Amino acid sequence: MDLLGLIMAVLPLSIGVTVLPLMIVYRSRIPKMAWIINIEAAINGIVVGVLQWLHLYGIDTTVARALAAGLFSFAIIATSALFLVKELRRPRRS
Repeated sequence: MDLLGLIMAVLPLSIGVTVLPLMIVYRSRIPKMAWIINIEAAINGIVVGVLQWLHLYGIDTTVARALAAGLFSFAIIATSALFLVKELRRPRRS
């Protein structure tokens, strides 16, 4: 087990596990777009961290880690784009 691999497993997993409950508890104080993106990022951290742990124990998870990172990145970008379109369609106040 190498040190870099251990850091790559612990860091996203610990951040995801810490952020996810905080985002649920303080949902009413956070703007909706930021809340959704942070939830997606926390889940991504948990998934990537677990896959990295499996990789450290000898299970080949290269494709799964790449797919997880790509899919969650796409989800965050798509969510941002949807909220941007929603804001742009909102009538301006004069």
